[in-house]
Amino acid sequence: MRKSLSSLAAAPRSSTLREAKGALAAGFASLMVGLAVIATRDIATRIDPLQLAFLRYFPAGLCFLPALWLRRERIASRDALALGLLGAVFYCLYPWLFSASLKYTTALHGALILPLIPMATLLAAAALRLERITWQKLSGIAVATAGVAVTLAGSFITDAAVKLPAEAWKGDLLMLACVGLCAAFNTLSRPFVLRYSTLTVTSVTMAAGCVSLIAVVPLGAVAEAAADFSGRDWAIVGFLSLGAAAAGNYLWILALGLTTASRVALFTTIPPVVVVILGTVLLGEQPTLASLLGLMLVLSGIVLAYGGKA
Repeated sequence: MRKSLSSLAAAPRSSTLREAKGALAAGFASLMVGLAVIATRDIATRIDPLQLAFLRYFPAGLCFLPALWLRRERIASRDALALGLLGAVFYCLYPWLFSASLKYTTALHGALILPLIPMATLLAAAALRLERITWQKLSGIAVATAGVAVTLAGSFITDAAVKLPAEAWKGDLLMLACVGLCAAFNTLSRPFVLRYSTLTVTSVTMAAGCVSLIAVVPLGAVAEAAADFSGRDWAIVGFLSLGAAAAGNYLWILALGLTTASRVALFTTIPPVVVVILGTVLLGEQPTLASLLGLMLVLSGIVLAYGGKA
């Protein structure tokens, strides 16, 4: 009797600890995204977006191959095919769209569109009946999304203050496409994360992404562009590949296995905060009153969606 009571008491603590680990992993992964936005904006104007996508994700994918070989986790052939297709599409299209977006728009604008991922993820998960919509989740995501809308509306009204490029709208549309891809990946990859280890899912999907990148990127052009890199350029590429792509994606998929997809996606509201703080110093992008108000709404959305449990 005592043993059963202690087991019941341990279950909530275990669940809470699991949620906390998931939140921590998602938080660090989102921090990496914010830094990646700044780094990509810095280098995107000096290299073709598709070539940058290759330099960012191909080395990151290679990092996981030894782990995949050593673990040799048995994967059902049907699941292996599904993971391969998921990785080939996501890890090829997403880095290209992300790099191309930040070639046209500002880092702040790009980072403020990313928080739309939670709403898209929640809708995708609900449509597939993988997650239930609750008023608490919906309210928190709505407040965070309102913060993004306020910021974008304010920056379009005061273009001079934000210093938007002439073709910023192209970058915004490309970043919206990134939002759709992330929502699909968050939702479709979660069942596999629950079935297999995080390391296996990350390794298989990124390996598939490596194959697809080799198929579509001319390696000669990549080598020619890399030959003109400065030490700063190599440092940026190194962080984007080993830090943001390799470590960041591992933490992201780890979080998907520890908590729900919509809660993990909610942490994409962190990158705008990072960009506002560091973008002013590193890129000279001045935040407006609208962007600061939007950030307050975004952070309020996180607290509201978690209901004080974060």
